[in-house]
Amino acid sequence: MVDGQELLDSKITAASFEVVKCSNRQNRVEKEYAYKVKISFLNHTGAVVSTSKMLIKPEIGLTLSDKPVIDVYSYNGITGKTLFHSQNFSNGVSKECQKTTEAAKQYSNKDGQVLFVLDIKDEPQETNARSYKDKGGIIATEQAFVTYLQEEKVPDGSEFKHARTFKKHLMKASPDYLMLEGRLKAEIIQHFTSEQQTFMQTKGEGVSVFCQLTEFLLNAFKRGETANFKSRHQTSLNITRTSYSRHDFFIKLNPEAPDYQPTNDSTTIYPPFYTKIATQGMYTQAMQQSGFFKLSLRSESNGVVHMNTSRVDLTS
Repeated sequence: MVDGQELLDSKITAASFEVVKCSNRQNRVEKEYAYKVKISFLNHTGAVVSTSKMLIKPEIGLTLSDKPVIDVYSYNGITGKTLFHSQNFSNGVSKECQKTTEAAKQYSNKDGQVLFVLDIKDEPQETNARSYKDKGGIIATEQAFVTYLQEEKVPDGSEFKHARTFKKHLMKASPDYLMLEGRLKAEIIQHFTSEQQTFMQTKGEGVSVFCQLTEFLLNAFKRGETANFKSRHQTSLNITRTSYSRHDFFIKLNPEAPDYQPTNDSTTIYPPFYTKIATQGMYTQAMQQSGFFKLSLRSESNGVVHMNTSRVDLTS
């Protein structure tokens, strides 16, 4: 029988990340550039309850482009028919988008690839739930969002007022590509244990950890890297290996734009609300401590933060 203390000690309340070079690869390119992201799930005392990891490696034969990528905004929404109603596009969201897209004008002379991130989650069934279980609903909502961006007009009516304003600000940045963060989360969550899934889909620290974990993948995809998971079946000793790449989660918004070209020059523009997590979050700290990446931060007077990330060449 499990007592209360054992239950408390086994409950996940936090997590930490570590980026480690993966030198045991046979392929020369992978040996030089592959790395692992180790996730330690912790209890209330900081002790490790469980661990997980993912292998990130470059696509073989890929040549990186000199064209930078500019990530101008990340929108968080929910599945359902009321997606475009004003409660999902608050005045605050529109102002955030306006600030970051205005800041993006600084890169207009660099012939960059402009990217927009869409994070759609399930409609909450419980007060603290922030889940990504309904993959079909997430995909359908993403498709509706693409239509909303590509069509010339947003529906009339006061309930769509903020959706119209948001679109006006976003499209001033002329985004070429859309990255589907919600679909990515719905895919990768299945590679974790039920306890880890519950933690990462609960409002608060868990949701923040899941978002920070996803940052590793989103930025890896920008560089043309793949993320690889191993899942052990609970009813057998079989192991399933799954690989994800940008091809699974990038959509071309501008039909006249060329296919996305992976690059080592990536800038993400964060609104003031994300300043702390952008500069002090677990993703940023783990990347800086690894020594494999160069991160530079620049803040504007209005609170907008620019983060430039590039891979350090360790072979020279």
